[in-house]
Amino acid sequence: MKRSNNKKDKESSYLDDDSFEIQLWSKDLLSSTKGIWIIQLKTLLKNHYILQSRSWKTVLLLIVISPLIVMLLLKFVSYLFSFLTESNLHPSKVNLNGVDNCYGPEGSDACINFMFTNCIDNNICQRDSAIDKIMTNFVEANNKRMNYDWETDSNKWENWDSNKLKVQIKERHDIIHVPNGKFIYDYVAEHQNTTNYGVIFDIKNTNGLTNYRYQVLYNSTTHFNSTERHSLSMRIASIARGLDEAIVKYANSNPNITTKFNIEVKEFPIIGYDGYGEVGMMNYAPIVFFCISMVIFIHILSSVVSEKETKVRYSMEMMGLKRSVYWTSWAILYIIYYALNAIVTIIMGKLFGYSIFVNTDSTVYITE
Repeated sequence: MKRSNNKKDKESSYLDDDSFEIQLWSKDLLSSTKGIWIIQLKTLLKNHYILQSRSWKTVLLLIVISPLIVMLLLKFVSYLFSFLTESNLHPSKVNLNGVDNCYGPEGSDACINFMFTNCIDNNICQRDSAIDKIMTNFVEANNKRMNYDWETDSNKWENWDSNKLKVQIKERHDIIHVPNGKFIYDYVAEHQNTTNYGVIFDIKNTNGLTNYRYQVLYNSTTHFNSTERHSLSMRIASIARGLDEAIVKYANSNPNITTKFNIEVKEFPIIGYDGYGEVGMMNYAPIVFFCISMVIFIHILSSVVSEKETKVRYSMEMMGLKRSVYWTSWAILYIIYYALNAIVTIIMGKLFGYSIFVNTDSTVYITE
């Protein structure tokens, strides 16, 4: 009896082992056309579906929110281009101000407002009292316009010689007389962004007629990034107005007559461009649409890094997972992400009424 019972127990254990093996590996499925590769792929895709449904906020960001943000950004770009090219058929008048104070490097006061001379090029000349009087008239008028206190006494102005070429100034200088025009050129080359303007006068008397000529050297660097009212052209116009005014006052030589040039500046009318907002939007559309795909790409990198840290793939490979199945499942997941993202982008583009979406067949975007 005991031997028969032992024999039955052994047979039952053999049956249990066989049934256990069949339950795990399913020999029927292994020999089918699908094979274990398809079974593992289905299992991982189901796992991805469960995980994505749990992190629905991330899915919403990748598929819906990122295209929406891009569409709003394009709307802003379109508005900005339309605003910048808006018509202004009746620009307002602006009174021409005087000459502003200079500013040295990095906003310091180490600068020179004006260098002037009556000697052109590298010539050697005597200081001309007529030029001093003209510059005095200029400074007096500019002080009234700008409420400045520049020194008006020409005797108190600094009179530099050629030995001052290497001088490094430490404070603001209003008016400086220099030897000649070459000194101005050499000094501004040696000490950049310290001198605002240089004026070279040339007065000639021919047959009883006096011809007043002057050349203005200016530092365009300090006025490059200015508003329209304080632009370089406006500043040069202010200097020309002030010097012409001072010359007329000197040439008139009548103290009872007031010489004052009031100038109003007005721009030409600006004609806007219809539909220019759409042009600007199309110029920047490839950049912002690239950002949409980059959001998904960054999410891919984050997922790969997370997998490297947790070593999930290696653990599953030890249990029999094929490596190709793992990466194929991720490829399918993000292909679906990109497809849904593209469809939502096209729908939103049509809802916003952008011509690049409305006037183009949707299949073009999908195939591209």
